[in-house]
Amino acid sequence: MKSMFDFIESTAYPDGSIPNISDQDNGRYLPFGSINRHRDISYLMAIALAFYKDPKYKAKSQLTADTYFLLGQKGINDYKNVPKLPIHQKSCSFSDVGFFKFETPDVFLLINNGLSKYIDNPFVGSSHMHADLLSFVLYKKGIELFIDPGTYTYSSDYQKRNKFRSTLMHNTICIDNQSQFIISSKNLFSFDSAADIEHIEWKVTDESILYGGRHNAYHWMIKKFSHMRSFNFILKTKKLIILDKLEGESDQIHNIKFYLHTHPKVKNEIFNDNIVCKVDEIKQASVIFKDAKNGQIKISDSICSNSYGTLVKNQRIEFSINSTLPLEL
Repeated sequence: MKSMFDFIESTAYPDGSIPNISDQDNGRYLPFGSINRHRDISYLMAIALAFYKDPKYKAKSQLTADTYFLLGQKGINDYKNVPKLPIHQKSCSFSDVGFFKFETPDVFLLINNGLSKYIDNPFVGSSHMHADLLSFVLYKKGIELFIDPGTYTYSSDYQKRNKFRSTLMHNTICIDNQSQFIISSKNLFSFDSAADIEHIEWKVTDESILYGGRHNAYHWMIKKFSHMRSFNFILKTKKLIILDKLEGESDQIHNIKFYLHTHPKVKNEIFNDNIVCKVDEIKQASVIFKDAKNGQIKISDSICSNSYGTLVKNQRIEFSINSTLPLEL
């Protein structure tokens, strides 16, 4: 059980909230009324701290009624007796499930390149995953910049359900406006195609943090398809370089889109073929597409769901290019 708490602590933002990756329906088995934010895991970290006495949980924890009802007054006392240590920024990988975290004092980047399959089913069987291979979220000094738009709903609106789990709603490459997996309008909790993934490189040094991964999810529409994406964060300059390589046996010209979904508080502006991301008129990041002269950059209105059943307006950055394969961006 401790490994589950370790995973949650490691993949949570410094403020004690977790990214909105895959399905999130606000579900609690035994809610004691202590929820302030639906993605807030600080109450879980308090329980873990009281039970395991591991100081690393305290920085992202908040003592609530949950600890008392589950562990009694002893749990409260044990929690208070563990010293609070500073958050230790540490990049780490969970390669078995496909999560890779870049973390520095300034930036938290979480990459998703994982599949969950049922043992007795050769197809993609996880009922709560999305078509989001090689997507990522990015958090900078208390601000979510690039987000996963969330879940919104399950069976009450099948069109919205399929939209939110589609590739176009994630920070990855979308080809010909199709999702990485075949999405059936009748099957809301799995996909009608399979994929293979590969983790090519994971390297943390004093100069940079590097992850390279691959998937073949679009093989259902392009023969021998492969998407390789590398993330290289240069620590000194705080520059993140994303390189996409697309391959496949196809003579067609394909429409290829690179999506970035930003938090509702982030406002984006195009300036000399670059994009400036601002929060409260303060610049937080610049996005530069090196292939801008060959494609089209667009900022459009979109929607996201921070909590199940709610919709909020946000913006989506899109770089679109028409090309044959192979292609490098």
